Amino acid sequence: MVLVDEIDKAATRQDYGRLWDSLLGFLEPDNAAAYMDPALQVELNLAAVSYVATANRLEHLAVLLRDRMRSWDSLRRVPTTSTHSSCQ
Repeated sequence: MVLVDEIDKAATRQDYGRLWDSLLGFLEPDNAAAYMDPALQVELNLAAVSYVATANRLEHLAVLLRDRMRSWDSLRRVPTTSTHSSCQ
């Protein structure tokens, strides 16, 4: 399992390499089964790897990435000192 925390805050400039572009290849089963690692210079089978990503705002993610992942909203409880609770 690979956890990518706050993926919506990853760099989006193409000149530095976008994390999203790298992930897209891993999220396609056919590509993941025969991924050629440029550093190791060997073919890897990453088909059994699961990816989990967190994001504060889905609208900041590329549509191609959102189409290949499941998403759900969750509310985080925020402790308060007042008598009522609030959600963020």
